[in-house]
Amino acid sequence: MRSDSATPAPACLAALLLIAALSWLALRPAQPALLPAAAAGAPATQFSAARANTDFAALARTPRPIASKANAEARTWLVERLRTLGLEPQVQRALVQKNYVDYNANYEATLGVVHNVLVRLPGSAPDRLRRSSLLLVSHFDSDAANLGASGAAPVAALIETLRALRADAPLENDVLVLFADGERVGSLGMQAFTEQHPWAREVGLALRFDGGGSGGPLQLYNTHGANTAAIDGWLRAAPAVAGSSLMHEIHQLVLGGPRIGALIRLGVPVLQFAHTGRPFGRDRVLDTPQRFAPPCSRWETRCCA
Repeated sequence: MRSDSATPAPACLAALLLIAALSWLALRPAQPALLPAAAAGAPATQFSAARANTDFAALARTPRPIASKANAEARTWLVERLRTLGLEPQVQRALVQKNYVDYNANYEATLGVVHNVLVRLPGSAPDRLRRSSLLLVSHFDSDAANLGASGAAPVAALIETLRALRADAPLENDVLVLFADGERVGSLGMQAFTEQHPWAREVGLALRFDGGGSGGPLQLYNTHGANTAAIDGWLRAAPAVAGSSLMHEIHQLVLGGPRIGALIRLGVPVLQFAHTGRPFGRDRVLDTPQRFAPPCSRWETRCCA
């Protein structure tokens, strides 16, 4: 798989890993049928970093906090963009409540109406409806006071990955993509999906992509319920992406860092990937497209180092 040359690097955040990660559908040794056909050496469709960067710029041009006009405009743009690829996105509108008890035993409750965007890439197996699906996750909202470039980058990578996958022969298993809303106010969109959407019951493995900085190489940032098959699949599919079993414990101590969040409620292995170079601080005012990653002459997972 190769990319356009001499393009900026937002796409290097996630897309190569997303393509490779489709071989991770062998979730457990007892489920060999979950391996997709593309893992057997079928040629990969070219990923265009130029297209991904165009989508990145379109999404990261303004703050997109939940329930704002800009958030609704971003959602409309995303739905229309997916339709231009021949996909059939749906919008999940849901009321969700998050309850929280802090270290001082104070009880907090957050209520919000979220508008998730979801899309399915159907598999080719005759029994695909009885198989587990792979869930790929990012979020399109941002804080009210910043452009959220680090969140827009995985969205752009996922859009281009969907285009590339759809242009090639279908995989055997279904691929589900969740572009969540309300992440910046407590993972409300992902909670709405896990609690209320029927697709949540068919997920066998979830891969979440986030940004914890404005650059740096992609790494395995966190895991939940990751069994041996999931970890072995990661090591086979993307050996250049660093990570270890200690990352979960280390990153739990990072204030304001990306969290797996409500995806834990799925009850399946979840792998979270992020890049943490060029940190922008807890206020995230430096989370801008202009600062996000330098130009790179070759698109690869290490091009943002």
